[in-house]
Amino acid sequence: MKRRKLVVLLTVFLLVFALCACGGSGGEGEGNSEVSTEQQGSLATESAVQAVANTTTGGAAAASVGSAASKEKGFEKNEEEKKIGNVTPKGNTVTFSIDCSTILDNLDSLDPSKVSIVPEDGWIMSPEEVAFEEGETVFDLLLRLTKDRKIHMEFTKTPALNTNYVEGIANLYEFDCGELSGWTYKVNGEVLGTGSSNTKLGTGDIVEWRYTCDQGRDVGGPEI
Repeated sequence: MKRRKLVVLLTVFLLVFALCACGGSGGEGEGNSEVSTEQQGSLATESAVQAVANTTTGGAAAASVGSAASKEKGFEKNEEEKKIGNVTPKGNTVTFSIDCSTILDNLDSLDPSKVSIVPEDGWIMSPEEVAFEEGETVFDLLLRLTKDRKIHMEFTKTPALNTNYVEGIANLYEFDCGELSGWTYKVNGEVLGTGSSNTKLGTGDIVEWRYTCDQGRDVGGPEI
């Protein structure tokens, strides 16, 4: 039994030795292969790092461009808001209002279908400081502000006279409150005899659009 064990052990030893010898002879090739693999891995890693760097740089550049574009859009929006009177501006400004309070004193003459749309205090647009552009007229400002505030306004253009006649504001029309009723305007407390399309604005003006039930006399002006 002992002899058999020795033979088995010797056989195992020889086999192990032979395997080690074979492994040694092929080690160089495998070593070269491993070195080549490591080099490839190193190159792949460097490429990946470079790609990440490029992506990061590109992302930062894109973010920078996006931020600049957003700022530019914000600037344009602010400038537009200043033009339409959404902010209290500096420079060319007027105080502007739309008032139909005279109707409250003449409700018995008002078209019954219009009673519900008359504001309780008479203000369609209470006095507010707004900006205007050089060369704008009283009509231009009315048209721009009613459009911006989504206030109904209807007018008739008269090319021959180069003017526009305001028929209705906030669904209140001429003749809705009697035969002498309709819209007129005042600048600095005075009812002017010229059309609103021909009256240019000046800094500091007080512009009032008033509904009259007595051809202008009830709002401080002569008959119109």
